[in-house]
Amino acid sequence: MRNQTVIRTLIREMLNENTQNQYSDMGIVTIPGSYSTDPNLTVVYSISKMNVALTGANFGAQGQIFVSGVEWGKSPYTRHGPCNNGFVIMSSVTKATEKGWGKKAYLAAIATAQKSGKSLGPDRDHVSPSAAAAWEEMSKNLDAHPYDDLSDPKTPPPEDDCKLDPERPVLNASYTLKSIPSDISTMMQQGEGHFGQLTGEQRGRAMDILRKQFTVAWETSERTY
Repeated sequence: MRNQTVIRTLIREMLNENTQNQYSDMGIVTIPGSYSTDPNLTVVYSISKMNVALTGANFGAQGQIFVSGVEWGKSPYTRHGPCNNGFVIMSSVTKATEKGWGKKAYLAAIATAQKSGKSLGPDRDHVSPSAAAAWEEMSKNLDAHPYDDLSDPKTPPPEDDCKLDPERPVLNASYTLKSIPSDISTMMQQGEGHFGQLTGEQRGRAMDILRKQFTVAWETSERTY
């Protein structure tokens, strides 16, 4: 019995170490839109690969730095309604080889929106089946702020009125975090620390690289969650 307990303890320690190693090179940053109407981009990326692209003889050798990203902001369409006066997802993409990282980008985006006192909800025009499934899974650990039907409001305050999805209830709310998951918090701190060490020129270059790789991944439909 004692040997079994020791073995289980060693296995847990190995799993924890592997998890820590998995995240040790990963950063999460949010790049603000150039203008108030432009979306923000919350992105998960490889810190070491970014450093290779920014320094020395390998300057400009971008490699596959980008892992996952989410564009979000205030909906530009008044036809959607106030939607809790929150933000909405506008687009998201995760490299097809990096399954599981999409949800981390979503959670980091929610955490960032929450810092400004806002909730974050799904796109009001189009949500793919895989994205809807991601919201369904994540919602179990989020605080939901339900929308009221914009076309037939049931409550007096107009702030929660929003265009609803008639078939997928999980999409009819904006969300905040109950608490920031430790892995998300760690990667956000690592990303913030990494960008804080870069020169102004390097930060600009890094943001350009991340936006470009997000766009390329989106255009080539390398999407998973």
